[in-house]
Amino acid sequence: MGFGVGGMGLKAVAFALLVVWAAAAPPAAQAQRPLQVRPLRDLLFGDVFPGVSKGVSRLDPTNSGHLEVRGEGGREVVFTFTLPAALVAGGGQTLAVSFGTDDGGFAETNVQASSVGFDPRVPYTNRFAANNRAFVWLGGIVLPAGAQTPGPYSATVTLTVAYTGN
Repeated sequence: MGFGVGGMGLKAVAFALLVVWAAAAPPAAQAQRPLQVRPLRDLLFGDVFPGVSKGVSRLDPTNSGHLEVRGEGGREVVFTFTLPAALVAGGGQTLAVSFGTDDGGFAETNVQASSVGFDPRVPYTNRFAANNRAFVWLGGIVLPAGAQTPGPYSATVTLTVAYTGN
């Protein structure tokens, strides 16, 4: 998943989403479907201006980050994001980014408006639907300084998805 920000020479682009998935050991007699995570859309902030913060809601249909997760229907999983505190430009300049209590979204179907908000800064637990799928969205806010250096900025977000054993 990526971030994008641009305008007046300030452009924060594509924070790559590094997706990690792991599985808790199932009981000896119980097989489980392997977890799969597929990024569908990068988190994009669009035009950003020095000194003016800009947020993207998890409900934004074009700019929020969007992922599909597949696993075993009815099984409980935990989603854990590792989020950056800043985006970084090629010259090492930083652009602050922040995530809040409702910037994560979860739904059993790919209907963003029906997603349940969660705080992506803490692990979130839910279950796969019978269709073996879950959808996750991510919003956030960039906080450019008044003298923010123009140019492209990027960072990495890591999502770890694991079965809980429940």
